[in-house]
Amino acid sequence: MGFETEDYGKLGGMESTSTLFEKVVPVRVTKANAEDRQMDLTARFIMGLSKVHRSTKVLQVQITNELDPFFFYSLEVNEDDFQSLKVEQCILVDFATFPYKFIELLEQCIVSSCTDNPRGTGRFLAVLHLRTGDSTLTVVETNQFKHLSHLSLVFRQGNDTVIKQFLAGRLAEYKAINGDMHEKLRRTLHSLEKALRDVNNLSR
Repeated sequence: MGFETEDYGKLGGMESTSTLFEKVVPVRVTKANAEDRQMDLTARFIMGLSKVHRSTKVLQVQITNELDPFFFYSLEVNEDDFQSLKVEQCILVDFATFPYKFIELLEQCIVSSCTDNPRGTGRFLAVLHLRTGDSTLTVVETNQFKHLSHLSLVFRQGNDTVIKQFLAGRLAEYKAINGDMHEKLRRTLHSLEKALRDVNNLSR
């Protein structure tokens, strides 16, 4: 079963955000009437506060493709919504711990894709089932006995407005990072030039 909230995908609905996780994860992408594809998708976990209810924490998870700027799926879940998800999927942890346990599952998917597991041990696989409207991301553990679904969450595809907001935000982030790098390089060059002048003065 999946889980859905009303507002996920609205990037402007959060403030005081911090990124908990951002990595490329191997994902099997399935779609009706199409062959399954293995894709390297970026999973990004962002924690923040709701702009509407400022005391309410919100987790947003984004799934994107670095090779396709229009590939964008996301979900948002707040502390209150999480209680329904917890009951639905028999989750044992609280909201504060949930993002980190979800991240651990994705880390297991990364490890499983890079190593040959010994006979009899489980392999973890992230599967994104694309459908018209909402899609589902499932983390599955497979072993010699059965496929075990650990988590299944409903993601919404971004519309034009959401994608533009996302791309504009990422561009601003990259510009800020680039500006910081230029400033560090300027200071480093200044220090090296000063050190070189000092050495030249000593050698005279």
